[in-house]
Amino acid sequence: IKNFRIFENQAIDFKSITFITGANSSGKSSIFKALMLLQENIKNNQLTELAFDGGEHILGDFESVKNRNTTENIAQMTFNLEYLYKEKYKVEANFVFEKNDKIGILLEHSIKINEIVILT
Repeated sequence: IKNFRIFENQAIDFKSITFITGANSSGKSSIFKALMLLQENIKNNQLTELAFDGGEHILGDFESVKNRNTTENIAQMTFNLEYLYKEKYKVEANFVFEKNDKIGILLEHSIKINEIVILT
């Protein structure tokens, strides 16, 4: 997750069972809100834009979720999934959104399997 709320640039590694603990204001709820934001936008607009209003995440708009330490208008979220099927496959999806009024517009995206780009 890059430039989203508390996260300037943070990798999060999920396993079969993942416990998320930490001090107050350390980003625990930001992780869940990022996942809810993506889920809601995948359902509503196939992730062509990132609408922050509505849904259960209650985030407001692009400016209210942008990391306060950045001057960039880009919020980048990268999620890596690993699964096994006869041999090990690494799937990486990368979505970059740029501010457009109160929403984020999909600027670029890519999907890789084992470092081979299958969609850009």
